[in-house]
Order: sequence, then C-alpha cells, then structure tokens
Amino acid sequence: MCKLSNEILFEIFDYLTFPDKQVCIRVCKKWRHLMLGYNYYEKLDIKYLDFLNKYFQKNESRRNQVQCLRVWFHRTSVSYNFNGADGVLALPEQFPHLREFVLDHASEDTNDSDFDELVIDKRVAEHWQKVTKFYNYFEKYCLSSKLLEHDGFLNLVDLKVKFWEGEFARRSESKCVALIKQISKAPKLEILKLSHGKMSQGHLDHLNRNAKKLQVLWLVDMDLASTNVNRASQTNSSSDILTELRLFNCTKEFNESMLKIMEYPNLKMLKVYSTKLQEKYGEGELIKFVSCCQYLKNYNVNIHPITPAIMKAMDTRGIKLEELAIMSLPDADHPDQIKSLLASEQKDSVLKLELSYSDDCEKKEIKVGKTIDSLKDFPKLEQLKMIGNKTCSIDSLPRFPVDEFLKTCENLKTLELQYWKTKIGSKLVKPMSFLRSEKKFTAKLKSLVLVGVEYCDKSMGFISETCPELSKLTITITSQHRARYCCDIDFPNHSFTSITVNNLRSCYYQVTKEKETKWYKFAYQTIEEVAEDKLSELEREDTKLHFLKYKSCAVLKLEGTRDIWV
Repeated sequence: MCKLSNEILFEIFDYLTFPDKQVCIRVCKKWRHLMLGYNYYEKLDIKYLDFLNKYFQKNESRRNQVQCLRVWFHRTSVSYNFNGADGVLALPEQFPHLREFVLDHASEDTNDSDFDELVIDKRVAEHWQKVTKFYNYFEKYCLSSKLLEHDGFLNLVDLKVKFWEGEFARRSESKCVALIKQISKAPKLEILKLSHGKMSQGHLDHLNRNAKKLQVLWLVDMDLASTNVNRASQTNSSSDILTELRLFNCTKEFNESMLKIMEYPNLKMLKVYSTKLQEKYGEGELIKFVSCCQYLKNYNVNIHPITPAIMKAMDTRGIKLEELAIMSLPDADHPDQIKSLLASEQKDSVLKLELSYSDDCEKKEIKVGKTIDSLKDFPKLEQLKMIGNKTCSIDSLPRFPVDEFLKTCENLKTLELQYWKTKIGSKLVKPMSFLRSEKKFTAKLKSLVLVGVEYCDKSMGFISETCPELSKLTITITSQHRARYCCDIDFPNHSFTSITVNNLRSCYYQVTKEKETKWYKFAYQTIEEVAEDKLSELEREDTKLHFLKYKSCAVLKLEGTRDIWV
C-alpha cells in the first residue's frame, strides 16, 4: 500500500473507521502525515476555532464525517473573546453528524462578565438537540446552563461541567446552581459529572427530583454552599434510578452533609475518595448510607476504613459486595480492615479486591505477607489489584513475593500489580537450582497486568512455569523505570490472546514467535518493522531493546498499536 498514490490512499482511508485510522497512523509515517493533514475527521481535536476551517478548505462535504469534536481555547487565541462563544454555538450547524462535543479553556481564562448577552435562538437550539454528549471543562459564559434553558439539550445523555471561576480558580456556587435549576430541560440525561462547584442539600434534592433518568452522578472537588441555602430539615433525598455515585476530592463538610441525606435504593457502585485526607471521618454517615442500598456491588471508600459496624450494616441490609477496595488510612492498616471483612458475610461474595498501599509513603517497608495469607479465605476471589507506592524511586519500591502469592492464591484468574519490585523467596533473585528443588504447583492465573513494576530476573520464568493458562499480558513501563530499563518477556510455550507493552520512551522490540524473529522500532508515536540488515543502531550503547518471546499471540500491541503481527 505504501507504493500507492496519495489520491488512491485518500479514497481507501475514507472507508476506514476512526479506530482503524488510529492503527494506520502508528504503523506508517507516510500514512500518519497524510491522515493528520487531510483525512482524519471522524474525531477532531482542534486547538483553536481559528484553525478549524483548515481541515475543510478543499472539500466542505467532509464535515459530514465529524462525529466527535474537541475545541481548546486560550487567551492568546484570536477567538478568545466573546465572539468565540458565538462560534461555538454555531458548530453543530456546521457539522451535521456531530454527536459528541468537548469544550476546553485555559485555566487562566476567567473573564466571562458578559455571559448575559449570550443569545441562543430556536434555530441554534435545534441544531444542538442532536448532541448526546457535551463536556465543558470551563463553564465560561454559563454556556451549559444557557443551552439547557433554551432546550438545546433535549437529547443529551452525558453532561460534564467544570464550574471554577476567578483568578484563583475558586469553586463557583452561582454557576453550579444555575445549571442544577435547569436540569429538567435535559429529559434524557443519564450521566452527570459536576466539578469545582458549590451546592447545598436542597440543590441535591432538586437534582434527584428533576433528573428523572439519571443513572450516574459524579461530584468532583465540590464544597457545601452557604448554610442559609441548605435545607433546615434533613429529610432524605432519594432516586430509584441512580446506580453509580462518585464523590472525589470533595470537602469533608460536603461529603458528610450529602451522605447524610442521600438515599439510592438501587445503587450498585459507591466511590468516595480524597487525595487530601488528613483524618478519617464519616463512619456514621456511611453506615446510614449503605443501610439503604440493598443492591450495592462495588464499595470503594477511603474517607473511613472498613469497620465491623459498616460490615454489619451491609449484612443486615442483605448486601452482597462483588468489588471492594481497601486503602491505607491513618490508624487502620490492611490486616485490621481485612479482619473486619472476613468476619462478615461479604467475604463470601467478593470477586474483585483492590489493596492500595499508595499512602504508606512514610513507611520504610511495606509487609504484605500477612495480607497475602488472608486472601485464601475469600472463596470466590478471582481478580486482585495491588497498588504499591507510586512516589517511590525504582530502587525504593516495596517488594512483592511472587512465589508466595501464587502458592496462596492458586485459583486467582487476574492479577494487577502497580509499583512493586518482585522477589522470589527471601532474596530478589533465587538460584534456579532452588526453584527446581521446590515442590511444583500450578496456578490458574489467566491475565497479568504490570504497571511500573521492576521484576527480578527469575520472576517471569517462575510465572511462565507455574501459570500455563496465562493468555493475556500487559506491561506498562513508567517514568520510575531507569532510562536503560529493558523488559524480558519469555513465555516460549504460551499461546496468548493478547500482549500489550506500553512504553513512553523510544526503543526497539525483538519479537520471537517460535523460531521466527522480527524487530520493531518505536519512535515519535509510530511503530515500524526494521529489516534485519538495518539493525546497526541496536549496537549503540544507549539503545533500549525489549525482548518478547512466545509460542503464538493473536493480538500484539506495542505502545498502543493493534494487530501488528498475528
């Protein structure tokens, strides 16, 4: 195909889906330049409105291809001023098949004093009614609220709005409240994500009563509105439709106030997480909350540790958790929380468990032996995610005993490790003679994910020998790894459904499939096969070479590419 003329290639590219185009731009530099400059239209990411027309100067009809559009503003843009808002309002008319729209602004873009002058007539609103997803990362001119008010979002399903305002990006109460008051004008809304605003219990109740199809609610970096607008009585505010609730980095006052009145009987997922947690709080509010959630399946909370009282409330309500996260919290280590969990009925239903040690940065050593030993008491556990310490240097990563873990959790099907250093036995590297002398066992592991993991020389060999059913492998090389770090994936007897290696740095890959070896070069977001007679660069000392060896692989992804070699 590389020998075909550009005209013929353009005709071929027109028939490709957007994911297929993504593959093409990563496997050939020529295709990359052609597509990004002319033919990459289904999903557009434009820095300024000023540049938008450059994509369509030659063929206006190509606007019909655009389904997803992202436009980014900056105060230096020609379209930074108020006229830019009118330009944004006109976009759905210019792109007849536009369904998803993302509007982003620079954080220092704080001037929106003229938003009352924004005019949305019936014609503009009708063009916006075809949009089903709208993300506004800076609620300039109260654009989202205005579109709601004038019936522009009658078919909107997914809405995300960030409300910050002023020079110091303060949380905005006025913009948040303005949107909530108009929420009934989006009758098909199923997903709502609000960020950096202020709201009261009364506003939450208005939201619950008027967003009649809302299934997913995210409240991010929110604070409680002025006390004089909060409801005098603490009557519960409920929704029978909501199935997912996330409160992320909200203030303590906001979380306690909202959890106290929220009542979602059909909720399946609860996530309350704070990266700024200084002390645990909210046990009483959490007990009251879960007591109303009979169908809760996923519990991920770090504002308060798991306690016997919280587990008892779940048991009493008949909850059967399937996914659970246990975090490092002040005065509550993992063994104590697991002990509370094992003493409850929830241990019999948990399928997926996440154990995070990411807040243990002050501890010199993270000991996981006792925790690993307790995992055998979860009869249905199939998936485990263990997060070490992301803030550590590669030399200070906590150690994870691969052999001890696989022996204890022989029935586990999926394991994800993040930011660990693997070890076998009491040393990082154990002689192969010792491994051969140990009693052999077989684990049922089918999927392994390693993110920022420094694994010892023998750990991959140990996994290869003890996990014959392993068919899916994902490795992500992070900035914590040394610049010269190279991964060695040696599974000569395994038939994989997929292998993925994510690496931000330029590098080479040597891929051996049975007796056939090929080389690939990754640089500048493009992966290319390298002929054997052109491997002179591999002899350079600073060249990073990653080794992959396996029997077969249906899908190989190197740096996010797809279907390179089957």
